[in-house]
Amino acid sequence: EEPYTLRLAWEFAVAPLYPGTALLVVATDVVEELLARARAACYSANSVKLLPRAWREHGFERADYSYCLRARYRDGVEFLCADVRAGLPPGPFDLILCRNLVFTYFDEPTQRALLQRMVAQLRPGAALVIGRKERLPSDGAGLVPWPGAERLGIFRKSEGEVVGPGV
Repeated sequence: EEPYTLRLAWEFAVAPLYPGTALLVVATDVVEELLARARAACYSANSVKLLPRAWREHGFERADYSYCLRARYRDGVEFLCADVRAGLPPGPFDLILCRNLVFTYFDEPTQRALLQRMVAQLRPGAALVIGRKERLPSDGAGLVPWPGAERLGIFRKSEGEVVGPGV
């Protein structure tokens, strides 16, 4: 749901302010069956009930007991079967969402290694978003809390950091 929510937020709230600017969302999971379900983009009424009414009405078509995302809002969203421990999609990125995975389930050495890889894939000034209850390893790897969003788990790559190849 999250990749398509980003796409809808872009389409309805951000794109009108930045005409001609494109959005590409790359989403990963290790379970191909979950990715197939994500690509289908059909959801229960309960899943879409909190979306703004205009997003539901313009973004989805009713299909029996489901709401299916219209094809035009699926464009620009790519799903990859990948394990972040084995590698990240090629960047650079302006935003990486890594919520409730790396900094919840992996040991500290793995967290540090993956954080370095993620930071290397971020453009200077870009953002990393983690879960609200997660914490980065103590060194932060060149990230600073986003002003006003410290408690939300949003960090910014320092402007002086240079994007390099994945570690």
